[in-house]
Amino acid sequence: DTAAVVAADVPLLVAQAGAGLVDTCAVSRASPAARFSGSFQSEYNMPIGDNAEGYLRGLLSYNGSTPGDDVNPVDSVGSYSLLNAYLGVRDPDGGWDLSVFARNLMNERKVLGRQGSRATSTINSFSYTSDYYIISSTSPREFGISLRLAFGSR
Repeated sequence: DTAAVVAADVPLLVAQAGAGLVDTCAVSRASPAARFSGSFQSEYNMPIGDNAEGYLRGLLSYNGSTPGDDVNPVDSVGSYSLLNAYLGVRDPDGGWDLSVFARNLMNERKVLGRQGSRATSTINSFSYTSDYYIISSTSPREFGISLRLAFGSR
């Protein structure tokens, strides 16, 4: 090509290359991810006797809002925060750790993504289109107990 072409001059590109070789991007951002997110973790601990240490730890994760994909009008997500809390006892040398935890303590429920078309599946060459859409969401509130043991060198 001898003519100078500006990338945004789509009609000129189509005229030079042909309509079958040029296409435009339908989205305004390269990534539908949030522009800002962050996390904050804090821990308080104190000795319990000579062989143990008690602790209280918190983890707060913030996820900013996302505009979503321009092609899918229902997948934008508002900002949200998740709080995890841990209460435990551990060996100061790292040999064991026993804790109780709560993940998503405030039970934040947020739909994180929606597909623009209905869910489909194929079973034995038969294709079925559901009346439902596939979504992803935050995990529900969860309580549990965790025990970690370290064997060998530490």
